[in-house]
Amino acid sequence: MERLLILFFALAAIFISSCGKDDPSASDTPEEVEETVYSVVGVWRDGNKIVSFDADGFYCCYLGDKFIDNGYYKQTGNESVVCDNYYYNRYTTFSISSIDDNRMSVTVTSKDVYGEDLTRKLSLVKTDIEPTKEKHPLTAKSWTFLSNRGNVTMNFVTNDTGTKTCASYPESSCPLKFFYVYINGYAYVQFSFLYKEVMIGGWTDEASSKEIRALKIRFDSDGSMSFIGDSSVL
Repeated sequence: MERLLILFFALAAIFISSCGKDDPSASDTPEEVEETVYSVVGVWRDGNKIVSFDADGFYCCYLGDKFIDNGYYKQTGNESVVCDNYYYNRYTTFSISSIDDNRMSVTVTSKDVYGEDLTRKLSLVKTDIEPTKEKHPLTAKSWTFLSNRGNVTMNFVTNDTGTKTCASYPESSCPLKFFYVYINGYAYVQFSFLYKEVMIGGWTDEASSKEIRALKIRFDSDGSMSFIGDSSVL
């Protein structure tokens, strides 16, 4: 009888020990810490290069080297941001190597205006600038000014396209079109030919070179355009 009691207690001890090992709450494995995902919403700068992500999924940027871009974006964790440009029918990818609330290091890949591969590494710092909305204050506005060529009109037809026309000949025979992005009071503009390539010195140079110009924009209290500042090649 004594031997049976000893055997019973030994088996009970083994059973209790086994149950303890199977209990998940008794595991020695440390709990996995959930990664903090940082939002890219905001306006970021690296020198004169600037990138805007708004909270509704619209993005635009000037990245130098004749490159401006806009469209809709999708962020995947702390890994990447993919942007769909519907004007040029291209994708721009921001591969994130590091990010926090104030800084972001990225490698940008896309196609340039000539269709060639473009890669840029940026160390971006977040600013307090308000991100650009898809429908911004410059949409559907126009400005006519007197130049040494006569009256010139800049017409910002949509939120990212426009035309530049002149009332005087021969410039009047060659209107220009442009793709642009608007960020923080500046229009970053890239010209091209509207109908055909006709070389008119001083008028079509920008369309041929694809250089980007930054135009300072001012508005009256009623929202109408009141000023376009001197443009400069970036």
